Amino acid sequence: MKRSITANYLYNMMYEILALIVPLITTPYVSRVLGATAIGDYGFTSGIVSYFGIIAVTGTVNFAKREIAYNQDNKYKRSILFYEVFLFRTIFTACMLVAYIGFIFIFGYEYRVLYTIQILTVLSWLVDISWFYQGMENFKVTAIRNCVVKIVGTILIFVLVKQQEDLWLYVLILSGTTLAGNLTMWVYLKQYIIKVNWKDVKIFEYTREIFSLFISVIAIQVYTILDQTMLGIIGNTTEVGYYTQAQKIIKMALMVISAFTAVLMPRISSLCGEGKNDEVELYIKRSIGFLLMLSLPMMVGCFLVAERFVPIFFGSGYDPVVQLMQVLSLLFVILGAGQVFGTMLISLKKQRAYNFCVTAGALINFLLNMLLIGKLYALGAAIASVVAEGIVTSLEMHNINKVYKLKKYIRIIPNYLIPSIFMGVVIYICTSIFPADAVFLFLTILIGVLVYFGILAIRKDELFSELLKKGLTVIKIQRK
Repeated sequence: MKRSITANYLYNMMYEILALIVPLITTPYVSRVLGATAIGDYGFTSGIVSYFGIIAVTGTVNFAKREIAYNQDNKYKRSILFYEVFLFRTIFTACMLVAYIGFIFIFGYEYRVLYTIQILTVLSWLVDISWFYQGMENFKVTAIRNCVVKIVGTILIFVLVKQQEDLWLYVLILSGTTLAGNLTMWVYLKQYIIKVNWKDVKIFEYTREIFSLFISVIAIQVYTILDQTMLGIIGNTTEVGYYTQAQKIIKMALMVISAFTAVLMPRISSLCGEGKNDEVELYIKRSIGFLLMLSLPMMVGCFLVAERFVPIFFGSGYDPVVQLMQVLSLLFVILGAGQVFGTMLISLKKQRAYNFCVTAGALINFLLNMLLIGKLYALGAAIASVVAEGIVTSLEMHNINKVYKLKKYIRIIPNYLIPSIFMGVVIYICTSIFPADAVFLFLTILIGVLVYFGILAIRKDELFSELLKKGLTVIKIQRK
């Protein structure tokens, strides 16, 4: 039985809001206690660890979410799929664990302690079964588990991390809580799968499809992690620290959009499996509207408040982050759109087109990094990321347009661009009048949010009114 996509979004949003609040609480503390260089050390090493994760999980996440969504109502088939995907991941993760340990002893001398601790991260990939619940459109399990993990991790950071030398403790907390959180999801699994005939379990049955998705995983990782690695090699880990902090703010805010795209793919996959193309197109329309409604004001607001936000949030010594945030603010629209259109391509099984889009982005990102990082360091990496993501999103839109014409949705843009500009004017006035402190920064942001959504309410924006109404309905139902 399918769950309400609004309910799923609210559950996922519950976690994403917490995931947004936690860094807002911990980042100012960690930035001051550890400093930009130590944060850069973690960003550099975690980037290296992620390369092993690319091979460990291959393309199983998107494949599993899509295929389980197709077979939600067939308990035996989805159980078979679970075992096939899990065992496939186990084999590859075990191989990567051996390779990773070898890497630590051969190449990881300078950061051996950090690399060793992050073995826990490798193990967390092995026991992660969140893809199964997402395919089942049950975001309640993952949302609640993630919320508990975030809260525990936050408490441990404040209790244990006290000085720059505690970087290893910080990494241990992040890796350890991730592993513990993934383990807790196994408690609920017996409700969703049944015993199967092991003769029916063919571990390598879908190898070709998984590796088809794997191509896109590699490409995406290239232009989301390679920039940090190249910054650490060509520049230094302090530049990585600046870049990591700027990206962190953008990614935190993008969680609001990511929460929606996470619940979008299983639903579109399920509808495609049932041949309900009219409903698929309806979700595409709502997705584009939702994307514009959130991403445009985020972009405008981030660009305008960055100069006040950085010194208040991160403390002294992070001045370069201001310019980085302003450049990366374009990603609210670009990357947000990329998530939506990329999700649609995967759901529609347009894997070859999706692979081409992200591979082109990866190549362009790499070339631009080579050209710009040596001259501009972190700023060069930021520019390269924006350009690469812009090209990926444009190519994805072109491919979606072949199936569902997007031209008719262009008229939606002014509905949210005009209120965003008006909000931007108000924020600019507030930053010119108010003192530069935390209280007035919060007040400025709050005024901007109220102005923007107030305009949507006055204009009786259809999508905003619908989401507000459904959200209140779901909340009432959950209380009963």
